[in-house]
Amino acid sequence: MIGALQTASASRRPGPLALAALLAILLAGLPAAPAQALMLGIHAERDGDGLLSEAEVLRMRQAGTRTLRVPFEWEVVQRDQDGPLDFDRYDKLMTWASEGTLPRVRILPTLLGSPGFVEKSEFNAQPPVTVADLERWRVFVASAVARYGRTGTFWTQTSGVQFNPMVDWQVWNEPNLRTFWTHGKPRPTEYAAFLDLTNQAIKSVDPAARTVLAGMPQSRITPRPMTTFLTKLYKVPGFRHDFDVIAVHTYIPLEDRTGLEEAVGQVRAVADENGDEAKTIYVTELGAASAGPVSPFTTDQKGQRKALVRLFGSVREFASRLKVRRAYWYSWRDGDFTPPGFPSNDRWQTYAGLFKKNGVPKSAWSAFAQLNGGDPGTDPLP
Repeated sequence: MIGALQTASASRRPGPLALAALLAILLAGLPAAPAQALMLGIHAERDGDGLLSEAEVLRMRQAGTRTLRVPFEWEVVQRDQDGPLDFDRYDKLMTWASEGTLPRVRILPTLLGSPGFVEKSEFNAQPPVTVADLERWRVFVASAVARYGRTGTFWTQTSGVQFNPMVDWQVWNEPNLRTFWTHGKPRPTEYAAFLDLTNQAIKSVDPAARTVLAGMPQSRITPRPMTTFLTKLYKVPGFRHDFDVIAVHTYIPLEDRTGLEEAVGQVRAVADENGDEAKTIYVTELGAASAGPVSPFTTDQKGQRKALVRLFGSVREFASRLKVRRAYWYSWRDGDFTPPGFPSNDRWQTYAGLFKKNGVPKSAWSAFAQLNGGDPGTDPLP
């Protein structure tokens, strides 16, 4: 989602006894092999100018979080058109995700975020389009892979940090939506060309890296479903050779018990029909809100916990058959529904975090930790 906001209606509020029974079944009755094959992760937004804190990353690791999806933003690294690339804030993130005795968390970076100097990009969710800016983007991507990839200089030059390379690199976010494409006109041919350039930049540094397709919404109520856009993408010559992993965003109304498997299955079918049977799928966003405006995705804290257990349990059931390897909850922490200049941000996505904005853990957080075999802790985040 990464800022793509939608609204809707309806809610569901389950009882605590039914929730407890379902959680017990899912935690006790899952077979070991699918649980090991499927990695459960979290998506974490940038909060203003701040990335995650050390305490937040360590809390994730303590809870057994296997993988963390974060916006890996060009504008954070390069502020001026001819200025240097400054990876300092991402260096800290990689250190916190790797050092010490806690299990390491693997980072899935979503490459996006045009700086203010990029021409024809009215805001950071729009990609570069000019020859000069696309070359600057290529340099940013190649530099990131050279720093954090399998042969990354960060790992060889940093004392005391365990080797925890970025293997997967996701290219942009939801390019089938107007919010995330130049001048609000998503075009499959344009994203395919952008993907080709970015994939070449990644593979020029690390040929064994995995390029991940941008996640796109798919459900029964999605106005611009991924399957429509993906079908058109496959018609672009060479497209299927420019990525290694398919990604999908599945926001399913709380009352819809079969929609998640249906949505992933529809994307799987399009890929298979186009010769990509061997490629795996990452569900890079799914979630539900514990508060906020009425919508198909809004409930209370108990309902959010129940939704998390049910959604991740559902993915585990069909993961092997549909070749799903990862699933990410959106999101780590509630947003600020009244930030300066964004008074309309009081939407369901703002309340989809596993922690409240003030750092207090929600009921769904302990369920997430249990599903991962970790310790949720009890203290609020800083």
